[in-house]
Amino acid sequence: MPNSTLILITGLPATGKSSLAAILAARLELPQYGKDQFKEILFDTLGIGDRPWSRRLGVASIVLLFRVIEAELAAHKSCIVESNFSPELDTPRLMALCARYHVRVVQVVCNADGPVLLERFRARPRHPGHLDQIVAVELEAQLLSGRGVPLAVDSLVIEVDTTDFTLIPHDQIAQQIEMAMNHEEHTP
Repeated sequence: MPNSTLILITGLPATGKSSLAAILAARLELPQYGKDQFKEILFDTLGIGDRPWSRRLGVASIVLLFRVIEAELAAHKSCIVESNFSPELDTPRLMALCARYHVRVVQVVCNADGPVLLERFRARPRHPGHLDQIVAVELEAQLLSGRGVPLAVDSLVIEVDTTDFTLIPHDQIAQQIEMAMNHEEHTP
């Protein structure tokens, strides 16, 4: 039987991952961690730079995020983690953690209407270190697709349309996660 549950909130930027993670963390009474939390601490500590600097701090943020995940799993604790995870880079990291610790994984994949997502990305207030005015150009085609990709790990995958935040079924999502956490086995 798994010792703990790792709940991943993933999807493209501006899909509302952080907001959803905060709501679920409160409802499920679990700690919540996010890549941007670490990245913004690094910006505030080390300074804001150009796009290559932001990417370097992004890589450092993911390393820190996975270190925190490992600490929680080693203590047999469940947690919620939010990031725009990269299937190519982060799947092997997650698989290694799953192999080391007996953990149940639930992925909540946030998707939204592409044009709404692009506009939301351009309009959202964020730490200036993210350089969103530059990143918006780089990510435009991806944002217009509106679709995030779950990591290729054995997990329950819950897809959520976040186009209209008022229509997100928070209680239903929390109940699905609780059911997964309370069962020895699940079928992805």
